[in-house]
Amino acid sequence: MKTMTEANANTIKPTVAGSVMNYQPVTAPGMGSGTTVTKSKASKGLYAVTFSVFYETVVGESLAVVGSIEELGSWKEYDCHLQWTAGHLWKSVEPLYVKSSCFQYKYVLLENDQMVKWEEGCNRIADLDALPETPKENAKPSMMVKLQDEKTDDKVQSAKHVAMADEWEQYKVRFTLFDPLYLQGDEMWMKPNPLSQLEAMRMERAKKPELWLSAKYGQPLDVWECFIDLKNMNGDSDGQYQAGCNMGFGYSYVKSRRGQSQIHKECGGQILERQPERSIYLRDPKAYQGEISDVQQSATCHWKIQDNVNVINGVVEKADGTFLEGFFFNQLVEGGAFHSLVLGPYPLYEVDVDQIVEQGKVNAVLSLQSDVEMRQRGLDENQLKKWYQTKGVLDYIRYPVEDDNQDRYAELLFEACKALDHLVSNKRTVYIHCTSGQSRCTTLATLYLCLFLKSKNWNKPHEIEKALKICHKGGSPNMQAVNLALAKYKQF
Repeated sequence: MKTMTEANANTIKPTVAGSVMNYQPVTAPGMGSGTTVTKSKASKGLYAVTFSVFYETVVGESLAVVGSIEELGSWKEYDCHLQWTAGHLWKSVEPLYVKSSCFQYKYVLLENDQMVKWEEGCNRIADLDALPETPKENAKPSMMVKLQDEKTDDKVQSAKHVAMADEWEQYKVRFTLFDPLYLQGDEMWMKPNPLSQLEAMRMERAKKPELWLSAKYGQPLDVWECFIDLKNMNGDSDGQYQAGCNMGFGYSYVKSRRGQSQIHKECGGQILERQPERSIYLRDPKAYQGEISDVQQSATCHWKIQDNVNVINGVVEKADGTFLEGFFFNQLVEGGAFHSLVLGPYPLYEVDVDQIVEQGKVNAVLSLQSDVEMRQRGLDENQLKKWYQTKGVLDYIRYPVEDDNQDRYAELLFEACKALDHLVSNKRTVYIHCTSGQSRCTTLATLYLCLFLKSKNWNKPHEIEKALKICHKGGSPNMQAVNLALAKYKQF
């Protein structure tokens, strides 16, 4: 078989994933072979990276790491060798110093220092800024690749040390879910679609609050979490990414609460989500733009809920937002005074529309859901409009408000308040809903009462927050966003 020195690298591609051929990473149209388009972030300094992976070898075999950056051979050279340790855990002998914080890589099997097998599946993605710093280890300057700089020693001393701990041809998925109506003793299960042939996983309460929820809800919140291991199958016969050639699957969440109410008894103590099945699919590694570390380093952004995800540092962070438990709504009451605002989650069925009209006396609707949320929940907006018209709802407005960036969130809330004020000024009783009925709709209502309605305690937002939480169980307005909007539009 020809080696890289015997043939042009641009013309060689593997014929079977894992076979003895020269691997070519995914390329963008018009780009030369071997050039990846995963975001290359501006360097914040130097990174000292160690790699480890479990793989059972025989005498004469060894492992190495190859990747998209020069320090990892630019997919052509296999100089980053790993060392065997007890239990067939292959580890870096010493840290590899790299300048890029984000790159793609893979493990390869060598026999007598000749490459014989590529790790199957799509390329791995490293986002070093998203990893915690590990204790510094002594390293030799020889491990640095072309760091020719008179201040190299200073860079080495200040380098961020990180560890990549992987499993051969596998990755983990971490599912997280926030339950605003959690009670002590509740259990939560992640149940994959039977077609996936995966077993249901009992979730545990996370050991620490989820940071992205702090940005979304304005406060630290505890979540449910569980981990599953999946085989990396997102590759075609060339070992390149291929949509649909993966372990994507549908799943749902189920909560167990024994004997709390008649409805729980009737369904065997299980509470099912009221939304369609959720899903997870891996997207092309080249689409990754460093979102995970951007979120972690930003005080104003949070991780978006999405179905198409990437494996970053060996893990998929499948943040699924809020557990949607039943359909409920509440009229906003403050100091014994009823406001013409009704808060709750999105209507999914015609019977939901019946309830908000007949019980809530609603004649206008303000939806804060985005196009993506409508699609994820399988909502037909034209059908919803027909139901509203049939039931006598005079006005329906959908003003998408996304809460993944605090500054933009404050702007969208203010504009949505204008739409709400138009409805209220026309003597409408308005049903305000987001998706879960917990955060965005309550945040909007809080801002409206403070800035537009000038209600009792309007200049004390946290007093309004307390009143809202009393009448709308599970409501969690983002007070950071409220205060930001109040400061920005105080002259309104």
